Amino acid sequence: MKYEFLIKTDCVSCLGIVKEFIKKIPGVKSAGLENIDSETGKVIIDYEGELNREELIKTIKEKTGYDVI
Repeated sequence: MKYEFLIKTDCVSCLGIVKEFIKKIPGVKSAGLENIDSETGKVIIDYEGELNREELIKTIKEKTGYDVI
């Protein structure tokens, strides 16, 4: 299943690191970045795990410390 999330950040270069953290979540097959600007970046995740969308958002927030919408 593909999910799209916006990650709020004030550090555009940090999004590359965030993407790598997301890839380490069990069930994540891939994570890519699109539409990056000075405040947000869209992350597209190919996910085949047991978490629903809300649980995945919570996990991403815990692992990265960034707000996910």
